[in-house]
Amino acid sequence: MKRALAALLIVVTVANSPRAAAQATTPLRPGRDSLTVSLVRGADTVKTGWIRDELLLRNESGVATVVRNYETQDRVLGNSVYTVRDRLSDLRPINASAHTSRGDLTVKFGPLLASGWLRSPSGDSIPLTVVLPPDAINSSTFDLLIRAAPLRAGWALDVPAVIAESGEVVQLTAHVAGEDVIDGVTTWRVEGVFTGMLVTFWVAKIDRHMVLQRMAPPGGFVILIRSTGK
Repeated sequence: MKRALAALLIVVTVANSPRAAAQATTPLRPGRDSLTVSLVRGADTVKTGWIRDELLLRNESGVATVVRNYETQDRVLGNSVYTVRDRLSDLRPINASAHTSRGDLTVKFGPLLASGWLRSPSGDSIPLTVVLPPDAINSSTFDLLIRAAPLRAGWALDVPAVIAESGEVVQLTAHVAGEDVIDGVTTWRVEGVFTGMLVTFWVAKIDRHMVLQRMAPPGGFVILIRSTGK
């Protein structure tokens, strides 16, 4: 379950293409955000850890690139450091690497295949090869794709995504469900499904940062990831 949680992470439908969604919107803004992670079970809420999420916009080998550094220290989600690179124009994946409590991951995405390896804590290496559907994204970019999209009433998304650690290709869906004010910030509320898990994203209308994320995995509890605004 931790793997699915951590990988997280158009009637007016812009087909089902992440390329179209990314090109028709306000660009993602570089910067670093600090977030807290809390576990909610019934009436009890307990802080379990934190996340640092940094976005950089770079020109790498002539390609405008989004570089995301994502560090998690949490008792539920586990400890991990991810670096993910996507093309800025359409958020198609370029490469990704990770160091987690489950091992180290390196994967490179081509037009048709994703390939790399997963090294377990014992030192064993497992090769990874995944056939990519058209318009597939890295599952770790799901929330970025939502933040980059032209969110409005009626917006929806249905896109294939690769979970690099397991080699799975899954279908991710999301839609704008309403508008809310969270911590004084006016947001779009976007509801989605990630590998069968219900997720809700509250995305700031003005600068598109993630104000709050809610995940409801099996087990009768909820995980909240909230921006501290720092």
